[in-house]
Amino acid sequence: MSMSDLADADRFVGARLPNRDLLNLHVTDDFLEHVREGQLDSLLKEVLAEACHEAWRSIKVEQGWTYGEPTDSSKKVHSRLKAYADLDEEGKEATD
Repeated sequence: MSMSDLADADRFVGARLPNRDLLNLHVTDDFLEHVREGQLDSLLKEVLAEACHEAWRSIKVEQGWTYGEPTDSSKKVHSRLKAYADLDEEGKEATD
C-alpha cells in the first residue's frame, strides 16, 4: 500500500499526496495552501515523508505486521517497519 504517489514524481504536487484526512493528522492547517503556492522546501518535504511513513507503519501494525528482515509478506514481516528516523536513505526512498 502506498500512502502517496510521490516516489516516481518529477515534482511535488497536491494530486500525488495522501487524502486530506490523513494529511490533517500530520500537517498544519495551512499545508495545502503552501502546496498550491509551490513553496515546499526540503525540510517540509522531509516532515511530510516522515508523516506518510509513520501513517503507513501504523496501518501495517494494525494489520498484524512486525519488523524483521528480510521482508516476507507471507509472515507479515517488513524490514522498513521501524521509525522513519531509523531508516537508511534507501529505506526512506522505497515505495513498496
